[in-house]
Amino acid sequence: MADYTVHHQVMPTWALVAAIVGLFCLPVFNLLFLLIRVDRVSGYVEVVVSHHQFSHRTTIPVTNPMVVQTVYNQMYYVEMLANQA
Repeated sequence: MADYTVHHQVMPTWALVAAIVGLFCLPVFNLLFLLIRVDRVSGYVEVVVSHHQFSHRTTIPVTNPMVVQTVYNQMYYVEMLANQA
């Protein structure tokens, strides 16, 4: 299993709009909206399952960090079941 996710910070659109609109209403406080940042996660997790000569590879898109943790938990659970068999 390989994790190909990217974490980056972006300014939300609503903060930019609020800064522009606030320029006409409250010129001093509108610059505070430009300091707002939101964490974004993008990418995918690649899962590979192989047995002897057969192999299957799939990619799972990631939109938040919980998806990555869920995929890891599911893979560990499946490995545990496979080891018990």
